[in-house]
Amino acid sequence: MKSELISEPRIKRLLTVLTVLCATPMVQPLIPFNILWMPLFWAASAIPVGALLTVSFWVGMGNYPLVARLLSGLFFAIYAALWGCVSIVLVQSQNSPNGVTLNQPLFWITQLAQFALLMLLFGGMFMVLRHWWRLERSTRDDSPTSSKAQFSILNILLLTAVAAVVMALIRVSRSTAAENIVSGTLAATALGFGVFFFNTACAAFATLSPTPTRRNCILVLSISAVLGVGISVAAGQDRAAWCLIFGGALISVIPTAVVLLSLLVVRSVGYRLIRKSAIVDDAPLADLTPMVHNNQQFGSNELSQRAIE
Repeated sequence: MKSELISEPRIKRLLTVLTVLCATPMVQPLIPFNILWMPLFWAASAIPVGALLTVSFWVGMGNYPLVARLLSGLFFAIYAALWGCVSIVLVQSQNSPNGVTLNQPLFWITQLAQFALLMLLFGGMFMVLRHWWRLERSTRDDSPTSSKAQFSILNILLLTAVAAVVMALIRVSRSTAAENIVSGTLAATALGFGVFFFNTACAAFATLSPTPTRRNCILVLSISAVLGVGISVAAGQDRAAWCLIFGGALISVIPTAVVLLSLLVVRSVGYRLIRKSAIVDDAPLADLTPMVHNNQQFGSNELSQRAIE
């Protein structure tokens, strides 16, 4: 995002809100620590994840220098992780006398490293996407809403591939969790990373594409809820209690909702995700005018020179 976007009053207020949302895990010590209240417990942890995903989008797609974006993203990730660490310490001190304490540096290093790694991974994935898409201020009017949703063959193939990968990871993590802890953990980690990145990317295109957003946002939230249930099933939470399935859906829906609302604010100040090929196709109409004029002038000068000879 360019400097004029950061200087927008709405964006400043958005950054303030995201900073405050990172402190929501501090309400966890006030929540009863039992299985029925676990969805609310997870929801409080999911809100900072949404803020982290929003900042990772800026790290990957922003127009600031790369080093500045990376340092800012890592600082935000560490800041968000600190609130979660303090919350974990408080909760375990209330419910377990042998829980984590403040003087255990390995715990703090592990938690901070996890958030920093997530920021780098998600930011890196969006850096890959910026080779084809660009975030810039657009003066075009949004495309009118079509009466029917239209999908190309490529869209259907991509959706089918994503569904196949998700189902495979759910099956692997569910079936190997008890037999092989390492394989189950790797499959569950890959599933979680894929789900969160897919939700964030879909939220970005739903809110910042040059099309109306209402139907897109509803579709993204619905898909994120289904994927959240898939995460719960992969973890075997359906065998424990039905409320944990609802909690799994919240783990996926709440960060996606935070990203959607945040990027709608970015959209409100005029920014859109535009394919770079579209920018190249439109630019020559204006850029080639001086070239054509120079060629015409060169041709007329050449004809005059021949007439003189």
